[in-house]
Amino acid sequence: MQRPGQVVRCTAVGVGLAYTLVLYLAGIRLDMDLRRGLAYLPTLAAAALIAWDVWVWRWPLIWRATSRPRIHGLWSVALHPTAESHIPERGNRGPIRAYLVVTQTYWTISLRLFTVESSSVSRSFFWDGSHGTGTAWLTFIYDNTPMLRYQHRSGRHLGTCSLHPGNRRPTVIEGRYFTDRYTQGDMQLTFVSRETNAGSFKEAASAHAQAHDRGGT
Repeated sequence: MQRPGQVVRCTAVGVGLAYTLVLYLAGIRLDMDLRRGLAYLPTLAAAALIAWDVWVWRWPLIWRATSRPRIHGLWSVALHPTAESHIPERGNRGPIRAYLVVTQTYWTISLRLFTVESSSVSRSFFWDGSHGTGTAWLTFIYDNTPMLRYQHRSGRHLGTCSLHPGNRRPTVIEGRYFTDRYTQGDMQLTFVSRETNAGSFKEAASAHAQAHDRGGT
């Protein structure tokens, strides 16, 4: 399934190209360079929006003028459930080791979290800059699916997570989570690398080890 941002970008380019073609054909008998030049503006505008979404907002001078933190990449995560959390018998009471894979553009973000027993994927999100720190905080809703061999004591559930970056290029992020199975807790994210290809806990742990061998986290 395509991410919404990809659909929006493809639609913007398609509409821009179609509009450019119509304007160009409509004025093809007119020897007016300016009018023909104007026919390309919709495509150029669509290309500029895509460039901003994917690349431009990350450029150093421009990035400093926005409140959007750059959290794209692989993060090592420690989850700390509260004592009041309704954790089933033989369940992990923490700290729980996990990895978070974040794929980010300016307007879209996708988050996948992996533990030894389950995986989660974000379903919706919003950035909040109303707290006045100068760096937007991220809140997202996620869908967690345990592996089949653990579902007898840990069922599928929905949760909400709030991440509070302290600056626009953080290496450590504090956060909180709440779930509809009456569990909650704190979480700490530690940046590993810009790697986003991990599709499981094992692959993420391997990427973490490789980053450590290269002198990373």
